[in-house]
Amino acid sequence: MKKTHVTIAVAATCATIGLTTQAQAVTLPTAAAAFDIQLSATGLSATQSTIFDNAVTWWETLIAGYIYDISGVSAFNNTLNITATIEAIDGVGGVLGSAGPDGYYYQPGAVSPFAYATAGSMRFDSADISNMESNGSLFEVIVHEIAHVIGIGTLWDVVGAYDEVNAPGEYTGAWGLLGYQAECDAGATFVPVELDGGTGTAHGHWDETWSCTDGNQALMTGYINSPTFLSMATVGSLIDLGYAINVTAVPLPGGGALALGGFGVMGLMARRRRKAAA
Repeated sequence: MKKTHVTIAVAATCATIGLTTQAQAVTLPTAAAAFDIQLSATGLSATQSTIFDNAVTWWETLIAGYIYDISGVSAFNNTLNITATIEAIDGVGGVLGSAGPDGYYYQPGAVSPFAYATAGSMRFDSADISNMESNGSLFEVIVHEIAHVIGIGTLWDVVGAYDEVNAPGEYTGAWGLLGYQAECDAGATFVPVELDGGTGTAHGHWDETWSCTDGNQALMTGYINSPTFLSMATVGSLIDLGYAINVTAVPLPGGGALALGGFGVMGLMARRRRKAAA
């Protein structure tokens, strides 16, 4: 994986936006540079290709742009290039897909204020993709995997939001935590992160045991439970990574969730698998 560091002034442009979390109005960072995804996919049918394109459009609608403009640095061109392949993974059921960034930009130091993926790859199990298309879950799975390429669960450590060694299971990014406090627990000091499931699931997804908002149906848990929704913790985590959010595409807490019709490679499992009690 290619890591490119840049040094910039870290003062972000902000504007007051009419987003309210419970009784607290917040000021969200605004975009200083545009955001674009370029997808290259192989092995898709015409209908599957349309679903992939729709998932890309969904993300380009949610993300308004980059909070920090580094477009003048090196080869960064405000574009995230993603390749997607259909290949055999583990047969029917089990792992539906996996994804992660192949390169990213960050600012050197103890904690970077941003982590901007420049390229990434996704793979989907050839044994499952037709079934996902027929049962209507393919769109959700693609959106989930693109999130990992962007940095959800894969670049959290770069921005100091998650430390799986010293504080496993505790996401502490300021914006993600604010979203979780608004949705679930006003007194929470961290967002619970999945610790089960092994490599590809643990440390890269929200925990399914959230006691609010049907946590096990949140888009960014490690196991698909349709229909899924976009949690405010995920929205906040995008801001923690340095992305500005189009708030017109994000519902307010309590107003109805947004329904979805290796280094850093995270997988999505077909169903919840619980460990047997010791």
